[in-house]
Amino acid sequence: MMGLIFRIWSQFRAWDTSAKVALLLAVVLLLALLAIAGQTTGETRNVILFGFALLTLVTQGIVLWGNRQLVTAYTQAQRLAAAGDFVAARDMLLAHQADLEKTGKRLNAKSLTLLGNTYRSLGNLADSETVLRQAVARQPTDYFPLYGLGRTLLVLGHFDESLTFIQKSVEYGAPSGVQCDLGLIYYWRDDRVSACQAFRHVLETTAEEHRRLLAQFLVYHINSSPAADPPEHALLVAGLPFWEAETQRYSHTPYGQALQPLVAALHTLLKE
Repeated sequence: MMGLIFRIWSQFRAWDTSAKVALLLAVVLLLALLAIAGQTTGETRNVILFGFALLTLVTQGIVLWGNRQLVTAYTQAQRLAAAGDFVAARDMLLAHQADLEKTGKRLNAKSLTLLGNTYRSLGNLADSETVLRQAVARQPTDYFPLYGLGRTLLVLGHFDESLTFIQKSVEYGAPSGVQCDLGLIYYWRDDRVSACQAFRHVLETTAEEHRRLLAQFLVYHINSSPAADPPEHALLVAGLPFWEAETQRYSHTPYGQALQPLVAALHTLLKE
């Protein structure tokens, strides 16, 4: 409860003056209506309670309006990143960070993670690692920054350290699809048993086509027996573009270079 109160108070302090005044007036009116309702009966009391309900809705709108700047920067950056506009997402988060710093505040771990992930997508791996380490230091039990840092370390080719952070992200509730990254690390470390276990978990729990494609292909490749089937043509068509893009985006990294022969093998299967 105290944490919730502190969070609300922290958000309230960041509001503009007009939103603060509007909320205070709404709260005063709500309290006044409650007091009056307690002293009246019959139709008058019903009218007052109806007014109280309407004012409650107005108060909720004021809260949403007051929080608009706190929410918008992250959500808009998230949408930009999802659409592939990583430059705009980065710039929005940096602008938000600058605004916060003017008031002595800083980006939270969630926004830092998104910024670090955006840096990675832009190929700025040094800044990505720096920002994501900051995010993990603030939220060491949150899978989101843990996985983000693990991904950046994976791209850098630091497979052992990457494995540690991605495993931690799984322990703290990361989506099952991250097991695909674990499988890749195990595969590149020549731990084929652990790789197959991770990839089979992906196939059992994940609907993402690009992850299912790589998992199915590597289980088939590792086993090299009728017990494992190669990916179907439809899955190849649906999932291959993602891995092509990954290989191209990170072509200058150990991760991208390690992906190249896998993508080439997938292309060969597609042509068969």
